[in-house]
This record gives sequence, structure tokens and C-alpha cells, in this order.
Amino acid sequence: MYDRCRAALTGLGVAFLLTGALVVAVYAALEYVGLRRLPRGGSA
Repeated sequence: MYDRCRAALTGLGVAFLLTGALVVAVYAALEYVGLRRLPRGGSA
């Protein structure tokens, strides 16, 4: 029973980790595109 519970928690942990990584990747991509579109005067 302990192994089954631990496996379920591990699965939830992996799903949470992948979801967080996906959110961060999407946010980084949107920020990159947004910064590329802004016409800035050389202040990187």
C-alpha cells in the first residue's frame, strides 16, 4: 500500500513539474517575443 501511495505522489509530482515547466516556457517565449517587438533604443 505504501508503494502505491508513493507512486501516485510521484506521478502527481512529475505532472506538477511538467506543468510548471510548460508555464515557465510559455511565459519566457511570450516575454521574448514581446521584448523583440518593442522598439528600444539600445538599452538591452
